[in-house]
Amino acid sequence: MSELRARFPKLHMPEGLVRQFLTPPAKPSECVFAQTTQTLSADVETRIEPCQFGGNPDCSSCGCVASMGLAAVAAHKLAGVIPVGAIFRASAAIGRSRSKRRTPAPARVHQLPVLR
Repeated sequence: MSELRARFPKLHMPEGLVRQFLTPPAKPSECVFAQTTQTLSADVETRIEPCQFGGNPDCSSCGCVASMGLAAVAAHKLAGVIPVGAIFRASAAIGRSRSKRRTPAPARVHQLPVLR
């Protein structure tokens, strides 16, 4: 991809993104894209898990540009020191711990007024 990028300037792929294809996440739980998205099937009810490919994905062969793009963002270091991915992981851990402590609110059903 680095060679294609050099030969075809319209193929806009930053080097950081291209590098991510060399070391894709080992499993969906390490993939920022899989952790930050929820994929539904065509019936708009059935969840597709553990990532958008469902089933048992072969993460070592991942070619998802969205996954690699978010991996590149996670690898970026703020002020050259703190990886964005470390902030994401800390935030996700706090969110998971807080959601376990909360009692879910009762579901509210909103009905549209009947027009006569």
